Amino acid sequence: MGKKVYFLYTKAFSDIGSMMELVVMNAVIYSMTKSTTWLAAVLALRVCGGILTSLFSGIIADRYNRRKLMIFSDIARGICILILCIFPSPVLFAIAAFIIGALGSFFSVSFSADLPQIFGEENSLKINAFISRLAAISMVIGFLGSAFLSTVVDYRVIIGIDAISYFLSAFVLIFYKWENTVKNKKNKNWKQWIEDLKEVKNYVFLKPFLLLVFIVFLFQTFSASSHNVGVPILAEQMSTENATFFQGLIWGVWGIGGILSTWLIPKISRFKRHFLFMYYGTSILTSIGFILFLSNQILWIVFFFAFFTGFFDNAAGT
Repeated sequence: MGKKVYFLYTKAFSDIGSMMELVVMNAVIYSMTKSTTWLAAVLALRVCGGILTSLFSGIIADRYNRRKLMIFSDIARGICILILCIFPSPVLFAIAAFIIGALGSFFSVSFSADLPQIFGEENSLKINAFISRLAAISMVIGFLGSAFLSTVVDYRVIIGIDAISYFLSAFVLIFYKWENTVKNKKNKNWKQWIEDLKEVKNYVFLKPFLLLVFIVFLFQTFSASSHNVGVPILAEQMSTENATFFQGLIWGVWGIGGILSTWLIPKISRFKRHFLFMYYGTSILTSIGFILFLSNQILWIVFFFAFFTGFFDNAAGT
């Protein structure tokens, strides 16, 4: 992949900070309010921000320079995180979560859209597996890092590391350039954007394969929100004093399962011939894993099924 791989490492480095921030934000909100409602609200706002902007982020990514969109997203998210270091409060955490989710959609869509252009469509499975592996490694480093750092430093330090990771990601993107494929650089009014959205909707309904995948992905979004709430509560039940530590360990073990998965998936040729079947199958196994490890407080059982869930979650993602 040559120098192109730096494009992927940039996102992975940003992901490390994001994982650390996610654990700390969950723990801080829960410790501040002692309310699962607040915890769920912050996580829901992060998801809602992403869903809201996803309605038009794809259209914007098709109209404008995707690299600049990613740079803007990184810098803006870094500033939001820094504000939390200075003015920590449940309300600001909630607002920041929504903004981070919204801006994250622009980054993710732009990132995914340029992958085939940079690496070639024929390398899709290989690149997706590599991206999932980097994401899993980032998860392990980020979550385990936050687990151990939380025992020796103030949470503001960990949040600050996340902000720095966004700024460094933007810095790399500023200097790493590639040719962007923009369909139309002319400004579009809102009426035209609505027409574009209708065109996308019609296309999806004409392609049952895409519609089925989107339906499953919609349920996976709710599932992700549920376990993002469930893991902090489970960690709190396991140890009130070391909740952040145990939360980081659970996610870290999850990430280790994901690393193994992304290493094995490209080696199994059957996956290339049965994408839809494998996607549905691994999604079901991921859900079973969620249920099993969130239903226990015995440490080795939680870790075993967290590993199991991470393995199949990354398989579905790949």
